[in-house]
Amino acid sequence: MSSDIVEIRCSTGRWELIFVNLMKLCTRWARKLNVRGFEWLYASPRTGYSKIMAENSDLEELCVDNTRFNDWTAVLKAFPKLVVVRTSARDFASMLLVASTELACLKEVVFCEWPQNKCIVSAHQALYKHQKKCPNLETLKYVATPLAQIRLPARFPKKGTIPSIKHVKVTDHTVECCSPLNYSALTALQKAFPSLESVEITAHTDCGHYCEFFSVSEKLPTIDRFYRTLESLNIGFTIKVTYREKITFCKTQGNPLHPHFLTKGKVSGTPEKFTVKTSYPGKELIYEVDISQFEDYDENDNEDEYVYDDYDSPLDYAYRMMAHVAYDDDYDYL
Repeated sequence: MSSDIVEIRCSTGRWELIFVNLMKLCTRWARKLNVRGFEWLYASPRTGYSKIMAENSDLEELCVDNTRFNDWTAVLKAFPKLVVVRTSARDFASMLLVASTELACLKEVVFCEWPQNKCIVSAHQALYKHQKKCPNLETLKYVATPLAQIRLPARFPKKGTIPSIKHVKVTDHTVECCSPLNYSALTALQKAFPSLESVEITAHTDCGHYCEFFSVSEKLPTIDRFYRTLESLNIGFTIKVTYREKITFCKTQGNPLHPHFLTKGKVSGTPEKFTVKTSYPGKELIYEVDISQFEDYDENDNEDEYVYDDYDSPLDYAYRMMAHVAYDDDYDYL
C-alpha cells in the first residue's frame, strides 16, 4: 500500500485492474485491509491511494502483518468502525492501552501466528483491564497457537473475568501424532470467559510411526482413545474439533484404518482419503484422514544394482560400488 500502488484481491485471488478510476473506487469501497505497515497513513501530505484509504472511515476488517510499533492512535482515528482486527498479541495490548474512545463496533480479534504471538499473556491482561473499551467483543481467535499457551494459568488474569467473550477459535494447531488432544485448556477458557458458548479447534498432524517397525493395526486403539476423550468431556459450552491427519505406512500392511473409521461416524471419500463426521451432545468431531502407502523395499530386488564386468579390476569394481557411479570409458585404471 502506497500513494501510487495498491493491490486489490477478491475471494478467488488477486484482481487485476487496469483502469485507475476503478482502482480508486475499489479502494474507497474496501471493507478489508491487509497491511505490513502504516507509513502511508503517517505520511503528510497524503496523496493518491493513501489519501483515499485514509479517508475510508467505513473500513471493517484490519489485518496488520508486522511486529513493529504501530501508532494505534492514528489508526483508530482513521478507522473508527473496525469490526475485526487481526494483529499480534502485543499490538492488541498496545491498541487497548491507547484507545481513547469505546471501540463499540469491535466484535472479533484474531491473534496472529505463533511465535509472533508469544505475548499472549499481555493481550489477556490488557483485555481484562480495558474490557470496557470493547464491550461488544465476542470472539477471540488464536492462529497456530499451541493449546499449552492458552492452558497455562498465567495466561489469564488470576482474578476477574471477561464476560463479553462468547466464542473462542484455535486454528492451525500442530499436535503430536498418536496422542489425544489436551483439552485442559478448556477449563482455563471457561474460568476466564464465563459467558462462553462455543469453542472451535482445528488441528493437524503427520503420523509416520508405522513406516518400518510397527504395524498400523496398533493405531486402532489410539483412534478409539481419541474419540473417547472427546465424548467424555463435561463442559458448559459446545465444542467442534476438526482434526486432520496424514498417515504413512507400507502397502503390505493393507488398510485396516478405513474399515475401523466406518464404525465411528458418517464417512465420505475414498479408502485412502476420507472424512469422518461424529456428533455427541454438544460436541462435534470432523476427522480428516489422508493415507499415503509405499511399496515395501526389498534389497534383493534392485534393478539398478551394478553388475561386475570382466573388464573391471576388483579395485575398480569396489570403488564403483561404494561411490555409486556409472561406468565411464574414460576412467583411468590404477
